[in-house]
Amino acid sequence: GSTITIASGATITNSGTATGFGGADTSLSNLSATGEDKVCQVWVNFIGSSGSPVLYDDHNVSTVADNGTGDWTVNFSSAFADENFCSVTNACDPNHNSSLLIGHSAGVGADRSTSSERILCQYVAGSASDGDDFMSYIAFGDV
Repeated sequence: GSTITIASGATITNSGTATGFGGADTSLSNLSATGEDKVCQVWVNFIGSSGSPVLYDDHNVSTVADNGTGDWTVNFSSAFADENFCSVTNACDPNHNSSLLIGHSAGVGADRSTSSERILCQYVAGSASDGDDFMSYIAFGDV
């Protein structure tokens, strides 16, 4: 077979069956400017019960600061463009029972900025918990 080099920006019309294509970058690391806000910009999975939070895995998180029982600040490695990002926090019940933990944002204002967000974990009844199994946090928005 022959090798054909096609210049960038060229239009290709297929009049038959094309074969042998490969090597395309299908990862999320090669997004155009219109696609960047469609993927999660910040995520972290951590355990909070051991004093200093232990991060299992993360993306765009520099640190998770412990503010007290069931209270952390997720610090971003790269800031969002504004404070209008969307975030979700999830908590796992340490006893795997029906006492139901909820994870949530601490709110807006001083607890949320373009470079961090404060999150809380508590039982439905109101008492704070350190999320002994794990805490998860994700955020979407413009960077």
